[in-house]
Amino acid sequence: IRPAIVPAILFSALFSCRIPKDFQPGKPFVYKTNIKLEGKMKNDQRQDMILRLENQLDDSLQTKTVTAFDWPWHHLPIIYKKLSHPPVYDSLNLGRSVSYMNALLQANGYYSPEIRDTVLIKTIRKGKVYSRKKFRGQSKEEQWVTINFKVKPGKQLIFDSIAYDIKSPELQSLAMDSRSQSLIKKGQPYTRQVLVTEINRLVDSFRNHGYYRFTKEDLYVEHDTVFAALIDPSLDPLEQAELMEQLKLKKEIPTINVIVKQRDI
Repeated sequence: IRPAIVPAILFSALFSCRIPKDFQPGKPFVYKTNIKLEGKMKNDQRQDMILRLENQLDDSLQTKTVTAFDWPWHHLPIIYKKLSHPPVYDSLNLGRSVSYMNALLQANGYYSPEIRDTVLIKTIRKGKVYSRKKFRGQSKEEQWVTINFKVKPGKQLIFDSIAYDIKSPELQSLAMDSRSQSLIKKGQPYTRQVLVTEINRLVDSFRNHGYYRFTKEDLYVEHDTVFAALIDPSLDPLEQAELMEQLKLKKEIPTINVIVKQRDI
């Protein structure tokens, strides 16, 4: 090995170490959590979604490490990742995390996500502990818990059309005149955040034209009702067949229509 690349190899090897500190003896603790996102997706979108999914994890599953430095008198300096006060593993926190991740995916238009989790427990034995009085003579046995999430988002809803149904003719006219400024575009992925942004944009537009008391609570977004209409007992067979055909197309290329409406005064 060339001497010039030895520091790089040592640097990489040392930083790959993760050393737990101040864990609770006799209890399994969360050592690492991994999220694997499956499906076709651009690399930058994939990395962004993984980061957002990690933020949805319960606090007890978010293992946070810090870079630590140690220089024993008879060895070379050591740089490693220190996992301080790792949380005790609790399966209830696992279930909450799955619910949070599902909510995030659905808010971004993934209407049928699948999340599977695998829990691996590894026991590490490192002899006896004599340095701390309260643990004196006890076996320093570490139970590392690694949690792997496999996330299949499924198909993402796409905006097909947007309409405005404002009761006041003046406000309806303002909404129609400013349609080009809307962030809701046909063919763009559905997200609830875009809908919130559209309502805020309309409210700002109305206020800029003198309607100062108009608030975002005066507006709401109604989604298309193809799915709800299928369970309507009053539908005749022809109407139901037409809706079934629409539903079939939506499963192949899932689209959604939205209408911005004004609440009753």
